[in-house]
Amino acid sequence: MSKRTCSLPDCDKPFRARGLCAAHYNRAYCPERHGDPAEDAARRRAARERDRLDPAKVAKERERSARRNAELKAKRAEVREIAAVTNDLPDAIDAEMDAVMRWRYIDCGWCGEQFWTKRHDAIVCSMPCKRAAKNMRRRAREYAAPGTYTWSEVASVYRDIGRVCAYCHEYFPLADIEPDHVVALSVGGSNSIHNIVPSCQKCNGDKRELSMSEWAADRRRRGLPLRSLHPKISHLTSLALTA
Repeated sequence: MSKRTCSLPDCDKPFRARGLCAAHYNRAYCPERHGDPAEDAARRRAARERDRLDPAKVAKERERSARRNAELKAKRAEVREIAAVTNDLPDAIDAEMDAVMRWRYIDCGWCGEQFWTKRHDAIVCSMPCKRAAKNMRRRAREYAAPGTYTWSEVASVYRDIGRVCAYCHEYFPLADIEPDHVVALSVGGSNSIHNIVPSCQKCNGDKRELSMSEWAADRRRRGLPLRSLHPKISHLTSLALTA
């Protein structure tokens, strides 16, 4: 007996009902069950940005982290005190000591936020940060571009220039900022922070792979206002500044 599949062309997923697979059935008959993934992702990014900028939530998170750090320190001191009394630790105390010592409070290698972890090889705080760092390294490998950067470095430049786009000099929330290579990777640009500025999505998309002079000529030809690097930017290399 052959296995029934979705009746729609180019879909070989298992049949669910009314001739459709689960995904197409939900889209056709239960559209309210699942939201738009892009809208959900944008909503989550906006919520994270609000949490980072909300002083009350930031203070609450720091208080929680300080309290947890104090509890772990007290637990470590208690375990060390027991260990000092006897050289032959019971198995329960030995296991508890291992569990306590595994917790670390470290900085995320991508966004710079501090987080607790038990993993000895932990580098990033979440899957989105891991995915973003992986995509950054993948793009650099595609063009054999040297150097790396982190989102925390881009955010630091963004704050230094007054929380604005480096090209149009208009304010945008951090959630709407993208890292842009001043000298594009496809034309030999570096992938380090010395070639990257925080850009809004519109300027990043309009600049494409053009140099600053080529972009200015292109916007002049289209009758659009010219764009220039923010005067407070000082971290770029001479190659990026003359592009």
